[in-house]
Amino acid sequence: MNEPQTLARITGEHRRPAGGHTCLTPDSSRLSRPRRGYFPSREPAFTDFVSRKVHYVIPVALSLLLFARCGPTNIHPIVGAAEARVTEDATIDWSDWGLTLSRVVEGREVNYVACIEDRGALDRFLGHVANVGPNTAPDGFPGPDHRLAYLINCYNATILRSLLEFADDGAMPSRIPFNLEGRFRYRIDGEWRTPGELRRAVHDRAGDDWRVRFMLCDGSRDGPSLWRRPFLGDMLDAQLNQAARFAFASPQVVDIDHAWQRLRLWSGLHGIAGRLIREHEDRYKTRDATILNALLSFSDRPRREQLNTAVGYDVCLLPSDNRLNAFEPATKKRGVLDLISAN
Repeated sequence: MNEPQTLARITGEHRRPAGGHTCLTPDSSRLSRPRRGYFPSREPAFTDFVSRKVHYVIPVALSLLLFARCGPTNIHPIVGAAEARVTEDATIDWSDWGLTLSRVVEGREVNYVACIEDRGALDRFLGHVANVGPNTAPDGFPGPDHRLAYLINCYNATILRSLLEFADDGAMPSRIPFNLEGRFRYRIDGEWRTPGELRRAVHDRAGDDWRVRFMLCDGSRDGPSLWRRPFLGDMLDAQLNQAARFAFASPQVVDIDHAWQRLRLWSGLHGIAGRLIREHEDRYKTRDATILNALLSFSDRPRREQLNTAVGYDVCLLPSDNRLNAFEPATKKRGVLDLISAN
């Protein structure tokens, strides 16, 4: 006599938990599908995940599509300097750019408030380079260093001007805006260019000279600071060395973490660490050098003393910091006499 069949085999019913998913009994393993017309009350986990994420993906995709269609905004130079007649023997005038740097550079930070209050020199400089450059006035740029210095100064000036576009009632944003290098275009040497295009032109012109990346300031707190003087073609090699030493002395580029015994490097330096090590070994005819050896040979004496405390430390990547490198003046503490005089 055959064994009595279970209720599940006879009726074809499934036992369902409170969540609504199918649960097979031990004797009904061959019933792998829910019965016809039955749908679980909850969606599968993957479908639920996609349905939640799509609400975030679609707005971002539409924003990127709109930005791609609109393209960068043209920042027109001021009237007067841009309309000046340019001859092939015209010379570049760095005085307005030098005046701007002397007013806004505060150590390793930038006083954007001072630039907002008086940006006439910056506007005059951008109006000047709109039609004066290596292409429009080739006689004024006799060598490759003069052309390279021109591009570096124009990049730093356009980044500074782009950041001023985000000033709101005299206040600057706390972080670098998205795609800052591609949001605005400037007329440079007779052509419309974005800061990103100027950066690529700098690297193409510099070739294997890694020092130029420490002369470009993108406005963030990590990485190189804005150099306090214009770069000049006749002095460019010496200025390149100074800018590299100044960057290596900055904790925004090379940070010594004694607590965890780490030597943390800015991403731009971390990416060329192998090249610096090879150049150090070729220059000093040595082997098995480290990035610390390369930094020591390119630093001044005070910085070498600091770097020597990091011998044997692990080398790692310094976390990025996209906060604006804005100068914040120290607030004066108010004493009792100040409070009495205020009342």
